[in-house]
Amino acid sequence: MAAKIITFFSNKGGVGKTFVAVNTAAAMALKGGRILLVDMDLQGGQDMSRMLNLSTTYSLVDLLPEIDKDPKPEVILKFVTRHVSGLDFLPGVTHLRQMGHVTPDNIRPFLKKAMSIYDYIFIDAGNVFSETLISILDLSNLIFLIATPDILAVYQAKSTLEMIQSLHYPLKMIKLILNRAESRGGVAWQEVKTAIACDIFTLVPSDGKTVGMALNRGIPCVIDNPKTKVSESFFEIAQKLQT
Repeated sequence: MAAKIITFFSNKGGVGKTFVAVNTAAAMALKGGRILLVDMDLQGGQDMSRMLNLSTTYSLVDLLPEIDKDPKPEVILKFVTRHVSGLDFLPGVTHLRQMGHVTPDNIRPFLKKAMSIYDYIFIDAGNVFSETLISILDLSNLIFLIATPDILAVYQAKSTLEMIQSLHYPLKMIKLILNRAESRGGVAWQEVKTAIACDIFTLVPSDGKTVGMALNRGIPCVIDNPKTKVSESFFEIAQKLQT
């Protein structure tokens, strides 16, 4: 069975997109199954690697030439890095100078091969609309928009949703994850639901202490402190995705 591809996107920085992607993938891996997490936020530095406390040798750019040479999908396994949660991790690039090597033409063959050996592929797609992003969305089963409960983020998410819909992706494949929900002074989730047309998939509660400690340790909070409400929200996402 081909993998389900789940893409995380927000064209506003600072909403916790990478944090949400990392913890969703880790929660899914802890439940079992073959999970691939791909960092396609090419301008984000090595944030995802740091959140996982992983030092990677290879990137997607290193893998791409080998995909053309080797017809077997298992060639991917030589380039990924295994995380303690059980997921496989692949950064898009290891150096900013590699950014131009990732194109719509080569991202498709990679994803199609990866789909044959994984159950779920989670992609942090960055925050820029591009032809490469569209190639990823074309193969995605689900698009998660990430927002926080503040006016700027909500209106940015609304604008992003309208842009994605204008590219003819159906509304039913786009869901909102509201990060730092019900934080003090934030917009109530009911108001967010009224403002944005797509369904709210999950509310990730605000918990600065748990999240801060996990980020500083380079450990996903679902491993570092699994009994907290913020971690439970990611296990809830994993459960929903399985069902």
